[in-house]
This record gives sequence, structure tokens and C-alpha cells, in this order.
Amino acid sequence: LRNLTATEENAERVVRAGGVEKVVAMMRRHHDSTSVQQEGCSALQNLLRNPRHAERVASAGGVEAVVAAMRSHPSNVDVQLQACAALTVFSRTPEDVAHVAALGGVEAVRAALRGHPGSSDVQRSACEALQKLSVDAQGAAEVGAGDCVEVVLAAMQKHSMKAKLLRDACGLLRNIAQVK
Repeated sequence: LRNLTATEENAERVVRAGGVEKVVAMMRRHHDSTSVQQEGCSALQNLLRNPRHAERVASAGGVEAVVAAMRSHPSNVDVQLQACAALTVFSRTPEDVAHVAALGGVEAVRAALRGHPGSSDVQRSACEALQKLSVDAQGAAEVGAGDCVEVVLAAMQKHSMKAKLLRDACGLLRNIAQVK
């Protein structure tokens, strides 16, 4: 479904046919399969490109499925990358951000950031997700807790030639600094 959901027209057809619920059910049923989790997160990410699909993904348990994938496969770069990207796209509104945070999404993304210091792609995607999740004071306080600042600074130093990572990391640090 990841490839099928890549275009808006196809994504609409997938949603109308109950594809969101089927993807989430597949992720739950095959929670031990890294490839199913990666592809499921990627399909949800594609579906979430249309903001109208966010409520459907949330009500189907899509955020829970993404966070569960991150927790079940912490060492898999591809799962972490796709899951962070899905949470980024989902986190458009304050309500969406609160939903992700309430389900453990902030900690799951911070764990991805800490767990994959050598992957510039995971570092960038995690920083982008955390930037979105830290847009208000409560989110910034939660995101900035613990060693997040130090881990982000280490990512910036290690991947100093990756402009998108640096942009997202700076945006994240700005959000955290505004509430500290």
C-alpha cells in the first residue's frame, strides 16, 4: 500500500476502501515483522499528507500503531525513520500534537534520536518530529526533558554537513529554549 498511497488520487481510494483500518490491523497483527512495520508507517505517512485523513488515522489507532512499531523495533533504522516521518506529518494541529504526546510519541521519537546517532536520516526525521511536537510550551517542556538538548547538539556536530538536519535541529532547540 505504500506505493499505492503515494498519489493523492490513490490515497483517497485507499481511505474510502477502508485502507487506513486495514493498515493499522496489519501492523497490529504482524507487530514482530520489521518490514510490515516499516511499510505500514510509510503508508500511513503517505495517507497523512492529506490533512483530512488525520482524524481517520487517529480513530483507527494509527498513532498507537506507529508508536508501538517504534517500541517493538528500536534498533531498526528504517522503522524508526518511517515512524518519525509519520508522526511529523500527523502533528499538524495542537490537538494532534497532544494526541501523539499522550500516546508516548514524544518519548518514542526521543528514543529514536538517542538510538541512531549514526543515521543522519533518522536524526533529521526525529528532529523534525520533535520540532513539530514542541510548538507550544507544554510540548517544548516535554520534548526538552532529559538529555534531549545534548543529543540534538551531538547530532548537529556529527552531521554538520546535513543542512535539513541542522535546520530542523535549530528549530527544535529554538522551541525548547523559549520555555526554559
